[in-house]
Amino acid sequence: MPGGTAHAACVRAFGLDGCRSPRGVAGKTGTPGDADERSLSQLAQDMRGRTACQSGASANCLAQYPLPRPRYRWYAAAFKSQGSDRYDKAIAVLVHSNWRRSDGRYADDQNAAAEMAMLAIRQFQTAQAKP
Repeated sequence: MPGGTAHAACVRAFGLDGCRSPRGVAGKTGTPGDADERSLSQLAQDMRGRTACQSGASANCLAQYPLPRPRYRWYAAAFKSQGSDRYDKAIAVLVHSNWRRSDGRYADDQNAAAEMAMLAIRQFQTAQAKP
């Protein structure tokens, strides 16, 4: 669907024209709500602070310097085999992080899980179309 979270991934996998026509894919993207939003440099600084805090025998180090929380993106989809009128296949992809090199922050501008799934779906559908 144009404007949907996975639309950019669809375009990268199938091309713009390939995403304008029905692909026979119904999917959902997701990111856990508790993903850590600290940059890599901030996480490194916090972990150094935690180590220093613990060596000082402070009892409040965990609250002051929390451990990093997982950064995951996922995409799950049902899709149709070549020539099928039913959704008869499914795929789920879970990836750890989408990082931007520029600032080391968690990126929402691309969805690697959706792109991997779309590429796998394209490969599966293309392989089925060959005699």
